[in-house]
Amino acid sequence: MYLESRLDVGGANFVVIHGFLTIPNLGTMNVLFNLPTKTSSVFLAIAENSFAEVARILANVEDYQRATGRQIGFGETMGLDGTWPSQLTQEASALIFLPCSVSLDLQPLTDDFLLDDETVTFALVVPVTDEDIRIRHEQGLNVLFGKWDEVAKKILM
Repeated sequence: MYLESRLDVGGANFVVIHGFLTIPNLGTMNVLFNLPTKTSSVFLAIAENSFAEVARILANVEDYQRATGRQIGFGETMGLDGTWPSQLTQEASALIFLPCSVSLDLQPLTDDFLLDDETVTFALVVPVTDEDIRIRHEQGLNVLFGKWDEVAKKILM
């Protein structure tokens, strides 16, 4: 499914593709990713529901990256700060950007792809809590991933 919309009344269009991925023990999940219009980044999310809300979040992330003029790196977090109020982000205080290879189901996707002599970066977008951010900053990503393994954290939006 192809979804095209605007961030606001006078805003630029954004395009998000919606498809499906079968994940063992979870079933069929919604997979959404933006078609980059302002940057060279493809932001990808796995969603349980409300793909229109997830599409808007992905478009806002691309817009944020364009506005800051710098590439969002793997492991970086971006605070939500109530900017995009949503049922999906009520428990999360931020988004973290990860290489797709952190998910066994997404490993076939490369982190970077050369398209028409331009490098396109794929980043998995995962909502995180204040505690996740604290662990990431104080102890690093490997400790955070270990904690997620212990509690079987879903990387879904």
